[in-house]
Amino acid sequence: MESNGVKKLINIHAHKHLNKDEYVILNRSTKEFFYSVQNNEPFSSGIHPWRVGDETDHEEEISVLRSIASGRMMMAVGESGLDRSRGASIAVQQRVFELQADIAAVASKPMIIHCVRAFPELISIRKKYEKSPPWIIHGFSGNSQTMEQLVSHGFFLSLGPSIINPPSKLAEVLLMIPLQKIFFETDDTDGTVEEIYNTFARLRGTGLPELDEQIRENFSVIWPDHHLK
Repeated sequence: MESNGVKKLINIHAHKHLNKDEYVILNRSTKEFFYSVQNNEPFSSGIHPWRVGDETDHEEEISVLRSIASGRMMMAVGESGLDRSRGASIAVQQRVFELQADIAAVASKPMIIHCVRAFPELISIRKKYEKSPPWIIHGFSGNSQTMEQLVSHGFFLSLGPSIINPPSKLAEVLLMIPLQKIFFETDDTDGTVEEIYNTFARLRGTGLPELDEQIRENFSVIWPDHHLK
């Protein structure tokens, strides 16, 4: 996609679409997705682990996800995942997460994943779906060991605003992470994805055009049928 002949930078995960010069995958709830469908906008939709309750089976939302997952503009299932710091027990979260992973597998869609202190469980689940499209960890801010484990199991890692002033563990990761496994995002902030691209480019000693080209290649690996200009 282009705006006035200029390539749009890819913003893989955002809760707000503030910049028309970005190609944004907008996160929508299962009650909001129709806005993106009507406007032909790329979006993702899923059940966030914070919304998973011990007494909630989410049958209606799962049914909606199943019905919309094959749509062309629904780019990914998510934001879904596991979070030990908040929400229902990991066992309950895992059950709801795997229902969504099943939908993603059938629709041949990737997943955008929120994960906090549950990477061993996530990797174990991924092994059950290893033939499905890749999963993307959004807002990755873990250490080098976690990064290497995730990459070795085929995950992509999306880097967000936390890289602008990274803690030491993340600063080390940013120098090591394979360029073939990254994306960038603004998540729920009001910033631009260009700022995140530029920050990473400076850290890695590369130019923005070269980094943009690499991210586009990464995009084509996951979404080979979506052609960006």
